Amino acid sequence: MNIDDIKFAHGFEWADDDRVPDDAWAKIFQESYKKTLKYLEEGSSVLYDCANQDRASRDRLRAVAASGNFPTKVLHVDTPVEVVKQRWLKNKTSKERFDLPEDIFQSTIDTYEPPTSGENVMVYNQSVDLASWIKNNIKSGETTA
Repeated sequence: MNIDDIKFAHGFEWADDDRVPDDAWAKIFQESYKKTLKYLEEGSSVLYDCANQDRASRDRLRAVAASGNFPTKVLHVDTPVEVVKQRWLKNKTSKERFDLPEDIFQSTIDTYEPPTSGENVMVYNQSVDLASWIKNNIKSGETTA
């Protein structure tokens, strides 16, 4: 579930986050939650692709899954802030991905709250081979939001 895809469908662009009115954000998130629950009810696993950088965001998403009695896990890609900043700066010249404005980038860093053990966290450290990590951490047929 990619929140940006829904934002785009509502007529907004990548860097429009600050220009999206609060009522539009509410509609975008409600749509994402409805779709998430629908996919879970259909038996699909869902990876909710949104920053979810703070506990409150993750709690809202967990509540959506809990409304259908679906278990959740937080997949935390453990990347040092210095590495994140280096990648962001590199992208400013390479343009391999969209250019995230500095204020949005910094706001995300400033509001970041690492997940806690009470959030059912799976941690992926990028120094570990991804295929090996998946083999050791993801059970076949496991359904989580």
